[in-house]
Amino acid sequence: MASSPARRPRPRTAVRVAFTVIAALLLVTLVVLVPMVGFAILSPFSGVPVPGACAGGSELPNARHASVPGHGEGTVIAADGPTTVVVVAGPDGRTAGGSVHVIAGGQAVFSLPVVSRAVAAGVGEGRAYVFDDKIGYVLGAASGLPEHRMLTVDNYRGLYMADGVEHVQTSLEIVIVGAPGQPFVVQGLPFGAVVDGCLVAAAVDG
Repeated sequence: MASSPARRPRPRTAVRVAFTVIAALLLVTLVVLVPMVGFAILSPFSGVPVPGACAGGSELPNARHASVPGHGEGTVIAADGPTTVVVVAGPDGRTAGGSVHVIAGGQAVFSLPVVSRAVAAGVGEGRAYVFDDKIGYVLGAASGLPEHRMLTVDNYRGLYMADGVEHVQTSLEIVIVGAPGQPFVVQGLPFGAVVDGCLVAAAVDG
């Protein structure tokens, strides 16, 4: 007896399955994203006022300096272990028009021209976080290479106003999803910052 030909899926069934899959994906996305966005918005952070004037390029008594090959001497704003983040001022002594560098093993593994008034950075747990005001980069601390990831949510806002006074944020809370070997990372760390050529905070170990 000949077997009957296989029935094709009904169009309504296929649509229903597709709708169910899409709804499930949206639900998972909401479950993941809503807490992350809430975390970024509600996480506490620290900041310092931007000085109106800055003698000697630093508000701190113990500023560290380092030479960057091909760029000259700069100010250390963050360091952890063998990794250091150095800001080199522009020709007029200000931050804009200068550059920021991640130094590891005595070599500049990451360099970026600075276009804003403020540069901030922190280093910890194998990563270097560098912000040109509100534009951020997540880098390998040893390699200086951008870290591959699916999603990043952080609370960094760079320059901001508080009580009528301009401030710069000096801490970071960040969530990273889909990094190699670490599918879900929550990290908080202090930041150093230079604004208008003036060191206002440093996140330097030891």
